[in-house]
Amino acid sequence: MDVSSPEFKKRVSFMRNFRFGEDQSHLNIYILLDTSGSIRKQDFQKAKDTTAALISKLDSYDVNMKFQVISYAAEPKEIMNIASPWSNSVEHVLQALSKFNHTVHGKKTGTNLHAALDMVYKRMAFLKEQKDGRFNETQNVILITTDGHSNTGRSPKAVLAKIRSLMGYNISTPGKSKDLQDHTAENLLDIYVFGVGQNVNKKELNTLISKKQGEKHIFILKKYKDLGEVFDKMISDSAVTMCGIAQEAANKNPSKDYTRPWHVQIESTSSGTAQKCKGSIVTGNWVLTAAHCFKREAVANPGSVKVVHGMMEEKFASSVILHPQYNVAGLKHKKVNEFYDYDVALIKLNQSIKLSGEARPICLPCTKPANRALKMDPTSSCDQHEKAVFHLEETPAFFLTEKVLTRKETHVQRGSKRADCIKHAAVTFKPETTASLAEVVTDRFLCTGGSRDYKDAIACKGDSGGLCSFGRSIAISKWQW
Repeated sequence: MDVSSPEFKKRVSFMRNFRFGEDQSHLNIYILLDTSGSIRKQDFQKAKDTTAALISKLDSYDVNMKFQVISYAAEPKEIMNIASPWSNSVEHVLQALSKFNHTVHGKKTGTNLHAALDMVYKRMAFLKEQKDGRFNETQNVILITTDGHSNTGRSPKAVLAKIRSLMGYNISTPGKSKDLQDHTAENLLDIYVFGVGQNVNKKELNTLISKKQGEKHIFILKKYKDLGEVFDKMISDSAVTMCGIAQEAANKNPSKDYTRPWHVQIESTSSGTAQKCKGSIVTGNWVLTAAHCFKREAVANPGSVKVVHGMMEEKFASSVILHPQYNVAGLKHKKVNEFYDYDVALIKLNQSIKLSGEARPICLPCTKPANRALKMDPTSSCDQHEKAVFHLEETPAFFLTEKVLTRKETHVQRGSKRADCIKHAAVTFKPETTASLAEVVTDRFLCTGGSRDYKDAIACKGDSGGLCSFGRSIAISKWQW
């Protein structure tokens, strides 16, 4: 199916998905990249890039995964061996993929898909022999990208039959697939084929895929750049309530709700004046934002505070709780008009937000969900979280801007970089101010902005209360001033 067609855009659940839930599971992913002579260098690079993006995305989920990556022409070349101790390390897998050069195939530029699948079969057979007993509990996914023609070696169908037999899926086994044209009962095996280009032999490719009722496993694409959108749609996480999970923006829709599911718009009215801020879902009942977004009237009358989330759904506050040490006038005696230390607030909603793909919490440091997001031990401390997030003096972070709600990058300046960053706050001081810079910008503030190495985006009016986040959207600060 052409992903640029209206039919593609209308159907969002037409295929078998990677399904992720709250419970941990095991997943082996075998990725076969066509590097035959008919594949242009730039197209192979695009295939590598989209594959890397898929691997990075899958790494966001609480699933135990191992990867096998193969480049195949007349002979297969192993980019990552699933039997390697590094096959479950996304960092090592991506590094191996990045370093791989298609020229290692030399003049052997035929397309031998049988040999590539036979390498998959041998690796699967090795894993089955292991004593951990997980083979029969592990989902196996084979992803094949090709320009559509296998012209060297034996028929790929022969080795696929061996793979199915290895897993106990054959016509002679009661309770398993009764017909090799119906693989619905093969719960632990899915074979996808992505045919790319103008001369794809769809009939041939259709003999390779898993054929399951109500599911699609073959995709015919015009260009390699279309792989990214298909890969993202294959990830089914709509039922997942894990923090910090979002799908990537496809094409030109960076503001879709599923790309920023924790984001909310907060509207309050005090003395006839409307105030708009941003905030983030932390649970189905609570939203985190900035204290300066609320005047006394809003705190006393929380029902005037509206929270818009997901698909423009509305909830209202049942209470607004400001940090007890927040005091915007705390340094008035030193001629500082506005002081933003402890500028944090929680909104308790009058109705729970139903968590889904469009409404999902952000991760908060020092919590068990953040342990999972950071892939750290369940007993990890706040100090360990801080070191994991801020291991650089310039840490990349992201925030949402007003209006189109696009994601912008900035950098948190710490260590020796912090002093040069916070000094810019002094330009806001009045001549009569007697407070020191350290009194106004306390150690509880993070300083973001450009440096000699980076030119960063800046926050605008209306961005207040929105979170500055890191990695798998772990909240590290709020926008204030």
